[in-house]
Amino acid sequence: MLFTTALFTALSYVQAGQLCVQIMNGLSLLLVLLFAPVGIDQQTRIPRRHWPGLKIIAAVLVTVNFYMASPVIAAAFTAQSISLVLAWRKGSGNHQNISA
Repeated sequence: MLFTTALFTALSYVQAGQLCVQIMNGLSLLLVLLFAPVGIDQQTRIPRRHWPGLKIIAAVLVTVNFYMASPVIAAAFTAQSISLVLAWRKGSGNHQNISA
């Protein structure tokens, strides 16, 4: 919990150039398309048939920042998308790629 608090406090101080923001957005979009949603089997009552829609919503949210170009949002999306990989590695090794 302390790590998460420190991470998201640090994200508010991110200052990155346009190229760095676009790279973070691209990385986030790629990871979201590959891994989202992951690890929600036991945490949600959303039926599995709606999970591709969750992937689309996540991808749209990341894509919007390509136009807004906010470094703070890009850093937050990057941290969140990396957490998808960590969740997949931690316990969802049986993750099925849900293509939209």
